[in-house]
Amino acid sequence: MSSTESLLTREQRPLPATPTRPYSEELGAPPLPTIEKDKPTWISRFTTDVVSDLRSTQWKTLGKWYLLGFWTYCLFTTAVVLPVYLYLIGMSSFPFEGLIETGLRSPGCLPNDAFDARSTTYNIFDPSGFFQITHGFGDLTFTQVKVIDLIWDIMVGRGGQTMLAYFSWKAFSTYFWLSMSTQPITYNSFWAIFLDRQPSLVGIYRVIRDFVSHQARRSKSIMIFVPFSMLFVLVFPIMMSAMTGYRPNLAGFVADTTNSLIPFEKFVLAAYVLHDGERVGYGRDFVVPFMFGVPFFEIRKQMTKTLGRSEAFQLTDDGYFAEASVRVCEQWRYREACELPWNVSQYVEQYGFYGLDNKTGKPAKIRTTWKGEFIPEPSLNISAFYIPPGSYFGHGWTDPETKTTPFADSSNLALNIQGTNTLYTLDYVQEHGSCQQQKSYQWGFSFLQVFLMAILLLIWTSGTYFTWLKAHKTLEKQVQLDEVDKEVPSEFKSALTFASTVQFEMAMAGKEKPELSLTNGQLHSAIQRDLHGGRIMSTTSEITTNIPEQYNPMKEIWSLCKRRWFIFPALVFTTLCMTTLVLLPIMTFFVAGAIVLIPLHTGFVFAISIGSTSRSRGFFAWAGFIGMLIGAVVGLMVITRGGA
Repeated sequence: MSSTESLLTREQRPLPATPTRPYSEELGAPPLPTIEKDKPTWISRFTTDVVSDLRSTQWKTLGKWYLLGFWTYCLFTTAVVLPVYLYLIGMSSFPFEGLIETGLRSPGCLPNDAFDARSTTYNIFDPSGFFQITHGFGDLTFTQVKVIDLIWDIMVGRGGQTMLAYFSWKAFSTYFWLSMSTQPITYNSFWAIFLDRQPSLVGIYRVIRDFVSHQARRSKSIMIFVPFSMLFVLVFPIMMSAMTGYRPNLAGFVADTTNSLIPFEKFVLAAYVLHDGERVGYGRDFVVPFMFGVPFFEIRKQMTKTLGRSEAFQLTDDGYFAEASVRVCEQWRYREACELPWNVSQYVEQYGFYGLDNKTGKPAKIRTTWKGEFIPEPSLNISAFYIPPGSYFGHGWTDPETKTTPFADSSNLALNIQGTNTLYTLDYVQEHGSCQQQKSYQWGFSFLQVFLMAILLLIWTSGTYFTWLKAHKTLEKQVQLDEVDKEVPSEFKSALTFASTVQFEMAMAGKEKPELSLTNGQLHSAIQRDLHGGRIMSTTSEITTNIPEQYNPMKEIWSLCKRRWFIFPALVFTTLCMTTLVLLPIMTFFVAGAIVLIPLHTGFVFAISIGSTSRSRGFFAWAGFIGMLIGAVVGLMVITRGGA
């Protein structure tokens, strides 16, 4: 008995607990029903799973995976998915006014500086555009484009090289430190990888030479990838500088019959001629444009946007041109522009061309109606140029005398400077047109070089990541996770390891320790002569020659895909969302891409990386999808309001 209990009296001590019956049982009444706790609803289960996953998330690690996934996905879309998508839908020839709509490039001037009055499409894979600024923007002064170019070279060129060199060193140093446990490397390779972090031609040559000399001991993929990566990092600033640049803005002009330069934007597409137009308030031989007040280049651009096909601008492709013309005229902003040609079309459909009756082919000496008003006989003398089928009346009209359809011949297409009666054929405009430099400049890049850079960056990213992942995961089997980075030598530890190894091998070869008084040439000769280039292995106690089976990244990825089966459909869906935006203007493309991709990518990354249950994974995926829809709706509202 404790001292505390001894101080208590018998009455003060607690009585032993005895089982008691409910009061209702003592009275003989039926027992009271037990109250069960409510089962959790599906909302509470969702909330519990999501909150639990968010609380257990390592945000720093998640951020790294988010950036890596975003970077890799953008490269994959640009380098692989986008070209395949363009090839499958037959749009390797983009309407450049839709893809890169700067608002500054003059109509008729293609991205390769050539004048083309027939088409506004440009083959983005044309080799002639490799060193051309095919995608430019801005109405800038020379000073402004120079500043932009300088900032690009420093921030993206040199800054990007520094980042690539750092990540390459992290991956290769870890891999070779693992490899050195069983296979020594030469002093040259150790120096190039662990000490000289900045790639150089000499270092690349030494690494390639050592790999070739010891190719039986090395992984062939590593033998190829390491020199490639070093060379890529070395030339990265040069490639980034070559793919961008500046040039003067261009304007399209056409020399008329007096050799005066007329802006191409003043040319309109001619449809009809009112030979006696003074009878209805117009001048003699009044040329009726295809769309009144709308330049020829604007018609082409709107027709391409309406159909979404490059063939819409090919004037010999009758069906597409005609279908687009009807749709464009139905738009509210072009109804007034189409009013006059539609009136002419209805008139000639009812009364005929050239003042002839459509049925008899004789002069129609009858009273006719023009815009609801009667005009005395004879009927108006109206002729036409090339009329696409399905647009205005005239394409299928048959001349009663010649039994031909003159207005169905696309060679009769004519252009006109609005306000004059002078007509020009398309061949004349094409032959006498040119692109003239303006005072302002634009800054941009070459699509082919960007495409090539995306492929190289995708290869470098994949190879570097798999190299690091394989070495890092294998080292974790021998060294604690927080000790991996400490065991890989860098900076002073690399220098100390290198110096001690040289001294040790010199002693083992029976030579005296190298003195500091030796020159670089003498020390190099001694190493080549006595040590045959030298060999260095990792001497860390934790990393032994008994290395277990190395980590296989592809097996891990396949296992992840089986556990997270929705990864592939998510990637396909996101890719389709991005690739369908390529017809937008460049700034709208980037904004729309950010609106669509960022919420969707965030939801999928959360679902894949931190979702531990199907409920939480579904919540994150749907949250990303809904965020994408909200952003898309808001973006469409902004774009529509801006277009209005």
